[in-house]
Amino acid sequence: MRQGFRMLKDNRQLLISIMALLLLTGTFAAYFDPGYIGRNGTQLLRMLFSFNFLYFVVAGIAMVKWKLAERRFNLLVFAAAFIYLLIFYSGYLDLFRMEGDNICQVAYWEILFRPNLAASIGAAFTKPGQVVVLGLLYKLSLIMGGFVFKGGICLVMALCIWCLVRIATDLGGRMAGAVAFPVAATAFLIEFLAASNSIFLIPSLYIGIWLYLVRKEHKPLGRFLLVLSVHFHIYAIAVLLVVWLVLFFRKEWRELIVFSAWALISMVLWAAVLYRVQGAFDRFSSGPGAGYVGPLEGMPDSKLDYMINIVRTGLAENSMTRLLFALVAIGVFGACYYGAVSYLGVFSILIILVLNVVFMGGTFNLERYCAPFYAFGCSLGIGTIIRLVAELKRQGQVAGRGAATALLLMLAISFGYALPDYSPYSNTANAQVLPVKDFIVSANKLLSDDALATATRLMTEDDFVYPIVIQAPDRFTSLTALQYFNVSSELKRRELLAKTDYILLAMNDSHPYYYLTHLLVPEWDNDPFRLMIHDIIRNGRERFLYGFSFAPVAINPEYLIVKVEPGESPGR
Repeated sequence: MRQGFRMLKDNRQLLISIMALLLLTGTFAAYFDPGYIGRNGTQLLRMLFSFNFLYFVVAGIAMVKWKLAERRFNLLVFAAAFIYLLIFYSGYLDLFRMEGDNICQVAYWEILFRPNLAASIGAAFTKPGQVVVLGLLYKLSLIMGGFVFKGGICLVMALCIWCLVRIATDLGGRMAGAVAFPVAATAFLIEFLAASNSIFLIPSLYIGIWLYLVRKEHKPLGRFLLVLSVHFHIYAIAVLLVVWLVLFFRKEWRELIVFSAWALISMVLWAAVLYRVQGAFDRFSSGPGAGYVGPLEGMPDSKLDYMINIVRTGLAENSMTRLLFALVAIGVFGACYYGAVSYLGVFSILIILVLNVVFMGGTFNLERYCAPFYAFGCSLGIGTIIRLVAELKRQGQVAGRGAATALLLMLAISFGYALPDYSPYSNTANAQVLPVKDFIVSANKLLSDDALATATRLMTEDDFVYPIVIQAPDRFTSLTALQYFNVSSELKRRELLAKTDYILLAMNDSHPYYYLTHLLVPEWDNDPFRLMIHDIIRNGRERFLYGFSFAPVAINPEYLIVKVEPGESPGR
């Protein structure tokens, strides 16, 4: 026993390997389902003989066996990722099948050039970098064809995969890159199909760190990418603060001034875009100022308990999430042990996420907000495992070889276990992953409704506004979201109604944020405008409020259309 403890003490690689093995085994065993093989055996066999799996094998062999120079290796990885995405998944890329938050960014692009539509949408936080990339790709696709949009998103995702494979390769060699390739390509597949901000943020953030703090021969480009990262999500500002502190304590005063100047310019541009789109500082967060207020759904008394519950639920329901959490923990050990601590700065983002929930009443989405951490696991975590395995095998000890084999086997089992539950991996399932949302369908019907005149001023559901802006940006002279009207004062409501010709409300509950169903604040039930709308729905007669008349134009199961004109009740 003492000899065994002494061996562990003298062999840190073996100790870290055992800890990594325990992490992988523990997360796997904690949620292991005995009936898993029976339910998914056929799908696993189909996966092993699929073209997807064959592509990963061939790409991995090429990465390891071809003795390419560094530049050609980088080109091989990027090309392999791009071709993989283009062949297997580009057919499922469609703007209106993506998540609403990301569709919104294209609408914000249109608003940048139409000041009359400013402050019309608050359904999603504005991310200027994503606005520009998605907006340009969409406009080019209208001119040159849909392949431009699909190909552009594939290029972005290929860059995301490339940077993670590159970092894993730096830490664990080309074998680590070959392993990181399928893990990264699979782990971020949902985010890719949704064109989520994470696939834009990760390349900017990780390549920025890589070039600025690790490989300093391209430091100016690394600096630019780091300050650019806040345009894909503002929580990247935490990483900028970490870099600023590193420069301060290293007393690199000249670089500190240059970095601060670039960061300031970036933040000014960020604020300018948000102000142009949202029209007011209190709407920057797309939260209370834009109409999305109230307690978090299902949130316990403690907001930290809410976050813990989200993590616990995610771990219980998603085997890929469990694997990524284990890889993140292993990556932290590896970054500290192998001197890659620069990448640990991404965890400063966690501070912003906690502050957003605790003090600003924000929500916590495990897949979307934790994507930078998952990227850490796909790169540093995989790199650490493969490097440990290689070092243990070189030592030639029986215990070391056994630990290395067990670690590789457990990684393969954990990844294989995750795939059948990860439906996007199967081509046949992809068509059902991101269907066209109901509110998009309703917005399309709205655009063809003859009851609404063109060049009019419309107030409608926030989630109707952005499909309208994208598809017919000049159809209405102004647009206002009902959700914004809902949280406005009476004086502000009068101002908004004076700029409105028609109000259109959704009459179904297919979307949780529709005006009639979004009732997170108890006082909203007795709001005078809401009570008046319910009365119009019941009786179909004209009503008066705030010095305006509201006459129903159309009432059907899809939506209610009301004509708004100045006027007082005849009885007054």
